[in-house]
Amino acid sequence: MRVVIDTNVLISGLLFGGPPAECLELALLGEVEMVLTEHTLDELGRKLSDEKFLLKPSEVLRFLALVRGHAVLVEPEEGGGWVSDDPDDDKVVAAALGGGASLIITGDGSILRASPFEDVKAVTPKRALGILRQLE
Repeated sequence: MRVVIDTNVLISGLLFGGPPAECLELALLGEVEMVLTEHTLDELGRKLSDEKFLLKPSEVLRFLALVRGHAVLVEPEEGGGWVSDDPDDDKVVAAALGGGASLIITGDGSILRASPFEDVKAVTPKRALGILRQLE
């Protein structure tokens, strides 16, 4: 199954554990196919470089390389207007639609409320784990 893991879930998975870490682990183990765009990777690098996370630049680069190495990079779907609360969230939806993903794993309320998007459903990390475990 192809999934988009939202930037904030990736960060939570790296730094805080719990369901976001389990979702990230599934992608790193190849049990799901993680779909990302260059924009997502750029955003991830910017956010991880924020001083509030206390990460060294080398740690940020190592995590970005790990994620890039386990992701399918896709071109986002053109268009927009999927998420009315926050147009920036459209980039997450565009990645999912462009990459043929079935799920967007996110904690973003705007994306969750606007779901589904064509055949793509947005779910929380906890809900994603329930769905993915049923497929095993």
